[in-house]
Order: sequence, then C-alpha cells, then structure tokens
Amino acid sequence: MTSRSFAGPAAPGFRRLLLATAISVTGTYAAVVALAIRTFNDTQSAAWVSALFVAEFLPPVVIGVLFAGWLNRLSPRTALAGSDIVSAGVFGVIAFVHRPIAVVGLTVVAGAAAGVFRPVVLAALPGLVEETELESANTAVATVDTGMALLGQAGAGVAVAAAGASVVLGANGVSFGLSALLLASCRSLATSAPQVDTGRRWGGIGAGAELIRRTPALLHLTLSWMPMLVVLGVVNSIEAPLLLHSFGAGPATVGFVIAALSAGLVAGTVVGGRFAASAAARYPLVLAVFALGVVIAGLSPWLGLVVGAFVVIGFANGVALVHNRLVLQRSIEPARRAGVIALLMSAGAVMTMVGAAFAGAASGVWNPRAVFAVAGLFGLLLAAPAAALSRPRGGPGT
Repeated sequence: MTSRSFAGPAAPGFRRLLLATAISVTGTYAAVVALAIRTFNDTQSAAWVSALFVAEFLPPVVIGVLFAGWLNRLSPRTALAGSDIVSAGVFGVIAFVHRPIAVVGLTVVAGAAAGVFRPVVLAALPGLVEETELESANTAVATVDTGMALLGQAGAGVAVAAAGASVVLGANGVSFGLSALLLASCRSLATSAPQVDTGRRWGGIGAGAELIRRTPALLHLTLSWMPMLVVLGVVNSIEAPLLLHSFGAGPATVGFVIAALSAGLVAGTVVGGRFAASAAARYPLVLAVFALGVVIAGLSPWLGLVVGAFVVIGFANGVALVHNRLVLQRSIEPARRAGVIALLMSAGAVMTMVGAAFAGAASGVWNPRAVFAVAGLFGLLLAAPAAALSRPRGGPGT
C-alpha cells in the first residue's frame, strides 16, 4: 500500500500528475490575469473581458453534450498529454495577438482542450491511488491546483507590470509543454481508467442524464451547485474590471487581490479534504457563505474588505470543490466516469457562461460593484435552499 502524507499518496504516477498540475496551473492562472488586464487595457470594455470567459466555457458544453461517450474510449495519457500540447500551441500564438475577436477565437480552442482534460483527469485519478487514499489524493490535487493558482495570480500583476502581458502568456505556453512531457511519460495513466465501448462514439447525453437522475448524490450535486456556478461566472469574468474600474487598482494590485481568492481556495481545499463528512453535512451552509462573500465584495467601499471577501469566497469554493470531486468519483462506475463528468461539466459551463454573459451585459448598465451584489443575492436566494431541499439521506457516495 502506498503511503499517505499532506502531499497525497506516494504512487509514482500520482506524483507525476501532481507535478504536471503544479507547472501548468501556475502558468494558466498567471495568464488568466494577464489576458484580462491586457484585453481590458486594449478595449476599455468589461464586455470583451467577459467574452473571454464565455469563450473558455463554451467548448466544454459541446464536448459534454456531443462527445461524452467518446471520452470513455480515450486513453487518459493520450487525452491529457494531447490537450496540453494543444494549449501550449494556443498560448504560444495568443502572446502575439491583440485583436479582441482573434483572442476570443483562440480562447475557444484552449477551452476545447480544457474540456477534454478536466473530466479525464478527474476520472483517471481514482485509478492512480488506493480507494482509502482517494480523499488524500483529491485534497493534494486541489491544494496544489489552488496553491499554484495563488502563486500565478500573485506574480501575474508584477510580471505584467515588469515584462508585459505577452511575456506571461508565452510563458504559459511553455508550462503546458512541460506538463505534456510529464504526462506523456507517465505509464500508469495509460491504464488508470478502463476504456469501454458503449456502442456510442458520440453523444451519451441521455444515458448520462438518466444516471444522474437515478443517483441521489449526483442529483443533489447537480441541483445545489449549478446555481452557484452562475455566481462564479460573474466573479471570474469581471473581478479584474471590478478592481480596475471601481477601485482604480493597478496591475500588481489586481494580481494580489485576485490571489486572495486563491489563498482562500487553498485553505478551503485542505479543510474540505480533512473534514469531508462534515463538509457534506453542511453543504448548504458552505454555498450560502460563498454567496455572502460575493455580496460583501460588491457592497464594500474599501479595497481591504474586498480582499477579505475574496478570501471567504475562495474558502467556501475550496470546501465545495473537494466535496464535489469525491461525489463524482465515488458515485459513477469507472468505465462511465469520464463521460458523465464531462456531461456535468458541460452543464456547469452553461451556468458559468450565463453568469459571464450577464456580467458583461449588466456592466454596460451598472457598475461592477452592483453586478457583484446582485449575483451574490441571487446565490443566497436560490442556491442554499436548493441544496437543502435536494440533500440525499445517505452520504456523498450514496
């Protein structure tokens, strides 16, 4: 049996995946901040910034609806390394492109690669570790993910101010290339999830939806978390305009303030992993705290209070993140896991795009503070009651 530690199980394949995650996530989150700053400075429009997030989340919708069955047929190693290679190429090009419509188009391609990568990596993870180590493995991956996001975001503002956004975007392309090399050389990924011929190369939406309907834990997760993704779409798409427009923050300040959200995420993933049963029992409260943090960020007249609200938002999101992943991995049989996860991610991407689209449209009428406050109130009114009403009698894996 492999050993357990704060860094997760010691299985070689898992550690290689963890290292690849650390490298690519650092570059990705730095690039997100850099691209948001560059696009806003190029266009002076929050709507174009929101369009980037819509472009990122649209491809996973298509993949989840049309190609969920196909994902079950892929070798995890091929899918993950191939996705990273595509992303490396996209960001190598986007570093030199400033025209907004072209940037949005390239972001669509990067979103497609992520739409393959994310469900496959979640589906493959249980095959890399023992069942008793799954909570530890998810906590380690989520903590590295959020910790490197914090590092990337905190350094992004300084890097943009010192070297320019294009340098940060190009560096992200390099990070994807390094990640692809690590994943391609990971032999255990080739067999970490069984491939299955379901008779459907494409689609699978009906079978996946039926499985979700018949599985209480999956239905609970779907009904409770989806409304919060609308709120998350608002936060992710206009957090930079909120800071740049409403508080007059510079690039370095934007990076550090957004990093506060990731600092909360790191703490939340650790707490969510160590107290998984308690987090499941208090899931509606976690969602309410998330929404309340968004309201506070929108109503706050002080930048310092916004930083605190971002920490709260991140903490609640981190607790929910580990809980959600455990539910998915333990409620779906391995042979169908990638396809069903992709379908749920596609539904989540729709909700996130709705939030981003709302934020972009509403920013033309209201200021970003008001948009944040309205989104947070929506979360308080709808998400927490939905979670309480739909909570199954059993545990997360029922």
